[in-house]
Amino acid sequence: MHFYHPHVTVDEEDGRRALAALEAGRGEGCEITVRPVGGECFRHLLRDAAPGSGWTPVPLELPGFTEPR
Repeated sequence: MHFYHPHVTVDEEDGRRALAALEAGRGEGCEITVRPVGGECFRHLLRDAAPGSGWTPVPLELPGFTEPR
């Protein structure tokens, strides 16, 4: 399963630190937290889903989980 969102953000300081580490050739182990903008949720795709194949949102129906809209 793939998780994605077309618009994400990272903490500015974490982003600077990660870019500096990559430019210096020592990015291994460097971590950043990526979040969808506007409080939205990530989207999930099955690995074998073909891009543009008419993706349809499907509820997860997990107990106690409020489905995002």
